[in-house]
Amino acid sequence: MAELKAQCEDAWKWLNIEVSAWARYAITCKTDLVVNNLSEVFNKMILDVRSKPIRTMFEGIRTKQMIKRQQTREKLQACRWTITPNYSEILEENKKYAKYCQADRAGETIWQVTSKEKQYCVDMATCTCECKRWNMTGVPCSHGISAMTKQKLHPEDYVSEFFKKPLYMETYKAIIYPIPGPDCWPDTNTQDIHPPVFKEKAGKKQTTRRKGEFEVPAPRDTSRMGTVTCGNCGLEGHRYTTCNKTLKPSLQMRKNKHQENRAVYSDIPAARTTSVPIARGRRGAQASCRHATSQPGPSTSAPGPTTRAKRGRTEGGGRTHGFTTPRAATTSNIQVGTKRKRTPSSK
Repeated sequence: MAELKAQCEDAWKWLNIEVSAWARYAITCKTDLVVNNLSEVFNKMILDVRSKPIRTMFEGIRTKQMIKRQQTREKLQACRWTITPNYSEILEENKKYAKYCQADRAGETIWQVTSKEKQYCVDMATCTCECKRWNMTGVPCSHGISAMTKQKLHPEDYVSEFFKKPLYMETYKAIIYPIPGPDCWPDTNTQDIHPPVFKEKAGKKQTTRRKGEFEVPAPRDTSRMGTVTCGNCGLEGHRYTTCNKTLKPSLQMRKNKHQENRAVYSDIPAARTTSVPIARGRRGAQASCRHATSQPGPSTSAPGPTTRAKRGRTEGGGRTHGFTTPRAATTSNIQVGTKRKRTPSSK
């Protein structure tokens, strides 16, 4: 201890605390839950009633505990496990590693278990092992399970009662009874006690929990926001509004508040009207037909005789894929109107 004090005086002061005040000084069975989790869960549960007046706060905490205990009792009555789920998984994991151990009997309840190059002494009478895992967790370690397998015993029978269903139900057996409201309270001859006069304090109201002596204080000099990343170049430290590189079109429009940039379209020259080439295929034929009908031209008095081209090869020997080039549509003054007049046939 003198050498430790010379190297680190804070560690020497910490170890000088009485062993009985340590949270985990004993090697007996205990839960491996993080010590601070229970208090943090309880603090979150009472968060909505913590800032209320003292009587309302206590009544809210009592109601929450009453409801939670009853819900836990109902869940325990419906569950089918005998060992708590977390520790049953630990037991199954130890069973998997037990097959790599070699157990040799040294006495009636004493076993020597070899695991790779290490040896351990297992005492089945006291449920202890030299690896200390069985002692601290209350669940048989892989060395103890290896010895139980040689004796044809069930490892579930050697799990501590602390992790079994009967003791779990005994923990939540106590009932928190409801309390009548203020209207049902009996009248007394004493003077009523009124709450003190509320005086609003200056400054912002404190809602965060006060840190303990050994807790790390929250940093105050850092910003609450994360690192700013530019959406244009991807670098950190600036936004796209101050980026030196050319902005993307979407970001440029966002910077201009989504106003149209009409100057871009004024520089484009007007498109010249050119004849559409005749395309091959059904879609190309339809497009060329529409272009032909839109061209102005002199109309004939009557349509002339037409001949239907044969499907297949044309005169030039090329293949038309089953379609011929459509002719330009011609109409006469007689046929234009809402309804076309049928020309009487000459017989």
